[in-house]
Amino acid sequence: MATAYHSYQQMRPHRPGPKLLIEGAAAVYFQPDIQLYSDMIIEPRIAPLVGAGSPLGQLANLCTQSGLDLISWTVCLHNSHLAAKYPDCAQQIAYGDNLGWILVSRRR
Repeated sequence: MATAYHSYQQMRPHRPGPKLLIEGAAAVYFQPDIQLYSDMIIEPRIAPLVGAGSPLGQLANLCTQSGLDLISWTVCLHNSHLAAKYPDCAQQIAYGDNLGWILVSRRR
């Protein structure tokens, strides 16, 4: 299960309907506790498909009921959406250019 992931394009040839899924902005796929980010400059972008619910919580419950383990894939600092929104938090190379997808953590 991806809990935080960068932008992607996914070909889904066996799925009914559209075959190409494009997620143009990196996001988290759960409802984070925003209070945990109160002293951080960056706040996560929540994927629109999460909505107001808790799909990760529902999946975790289903896995527990079925005797399955839940493994999370979390990409933390590769996020072009947040690097563009918070350019002061984008990593810079020695010559001062921003790497527009790598984040560095900064506090308020």
